[in-house]
Amino acid sequence: SGTLVDILGRRRVSVASDLLSLVSVAAIPILSGLVGLSFALLAGLAVNSIAAAVAAIGGAILAVVTAHLLGAEADLI
Repeated sequence: SGTLVDILGRRRVSVASDLLSLVSVAAIPILSGLVGLSFALLAGLAVNSIAAAVAAIGGAILAVVTAHLLGAEADLI
């Protein structure tokens, strides 16, 4: 994802990540209502949702810590 950030910028990558996370979380009740969810599919969607949330939080923390260590103001999204 670092390469994507370099090419597209932090804001675009962040928005895309949030949209993918939204789709992943929204897919759980939609798929459950339409076709029912097997345990494997439910577990896969849950892991994907958790990973997206952890990545978003980790990215924000990394930006703040890096800016602090470099003595610059945090350029947050």
